[in-house]
Amino acid sequence: MTHSVQGQFNRGAITAFGMQAGALTIAFGVQIGYARLLSPAEFGIFVQVVQATTIATTLLVLGIPLVHLQLVPKYLVLKRADLLRGWVRYSTIRSVGLTGLLTAAAWIALTFTGTAMPWRWGALLLVPMGMLALLQGFAMGLKSIVLGRTPSEMIRPALAFLLFWMAIQTESPSAITAVLTLLVANGLTLFTAAGWLRQVVPTSLRSGAVSIDGPDWSQRMAQFFGSGVFSIILDRADVLIVGWFMGPEAAGLYMVVIGLGKLLLFALVSVNTIAGPLVSELHHRGDRSGVQFVLRRGVAASGLLAVVGALFLGLFGAPLLSLFGDSYPAGLTALRIGLVGYVANALCGSCGLVVSMTGNQHITWRVIAGAACLMVLLDIVVVPHFGIEGAAAVRSLTMAAWNGSLALYAARVLGYHSSVVAWLPSKQEIPWPDDNAS
Repeated sequence: MTHSVQGQFNRGAITAFGMQAGALTIAFGVQIGYARLLSPAEFGIFVQVVQATTIATTLLVLGIPLVHLQLVPKYLVLKRADLLRGWVRYSTIRSVGLTGLLTAAAWIALTFTGTAMPWRWGALLLVPMGMLALLQGFAMGLKSIVLGRTPSEMIRPALAFLLFWMAIQTESPSAITAVLTLLVANGLTLFTAAGWLRQVVPTSLRSGAVSIDGPDWSQRMAQFFGSGVFSIILDRADVLIVGWFMGPEAAGLYMVVIGLGKLLLFALVSVNTIAGPLVSELHHRGDRSGVQFVLRRGVAASGLLAVVGALFLGLFGAPLLSLFGDSYPAGLTALRIGLVGYVANALCGSCGLVVSMTGNQHITWRVIAGAACLMVLLDIVVVPHFGIEGAAAVRSLTMAAWNGSLALYAARVLGYHSSVVAWLPSKQEIPWPDDNAS
């Protein structure tokens, strides 16, 4: 493992951490801005349109950005520029076709049913949002974190709000104005990001022979799609179940509770931004010690910050919850129970990532699918009797179960230690015959 790997990881993690903080700040500020400038009813329509199009776009391209993270570094290591060009063409045509067909179908259906104009214009967001997601995944595969995150997470929301603010200087604020300016911002951001990406991509990759491995790529996309779908279930199903059995107020309270808990994964998400392409590249290069270094350094950062954060939220959760309203401190017990699962997630490190980036994504989606089914079944039994505290306990249990299972698979089968176990003296080396450590 060379100093180059250390430098790449350290720079990438610090950059990702800073950019994630910046993106969250911009998103929070923009949301407040829209809420203050629009009436509650118009803001509600705008939020629903954005959420619906985001979910639809996510489902349409789900899996492809992760395949980018896996295959782009691999093909660069293997010097298979023909396969890389083929994959980019294949994934782009597939995504544009799906988003284009759904856009046309949605526009016709919404027009025929007389649905409000914000929803019709919102349908047109699918294509640029899908293309930005693909571009982001490809840039991350090239380990260009700034390009991968800046356009969609920072430029787009800031530009959309600026255009909206300029537009309402001459007309009344409305949801349709907000959607139209967001559509323009998406187009401008996509155009800018595409030009930026052209400068990043090596000239040798821009043209030449093209090879297609459709069956393999389709299988990979299906497996990553499965992981993504069940991850969405793991993330949101319990909120719906709480709302079904206990009503909307309990669902809102529980949503705030798990939202605070997710803050513990801030460092892990930042680490995974650079760890994904690095693990894929190093694994396919045969640098096992390099992979282990990335995993060890990553779990150290994510685990430490998660433990400190959990202690802080456990002690000061009540005043933080009260910021949302007088009734929200009632969720303190559920918050403390839920923190256990998030800490367990962080202490297992980049377990799902290392399993998937080494070509074992079929294991990842099966484990996550099993955890999602288990969570839904347990919630149906537990929530009616124990409320949001029961839902939080189920979330913690399933989170610890699927992360622990993947960490165990990575250690036992792949020989990579992603959890805090990696810091034990006996786990510092990887005694495999293909270890290329320097």
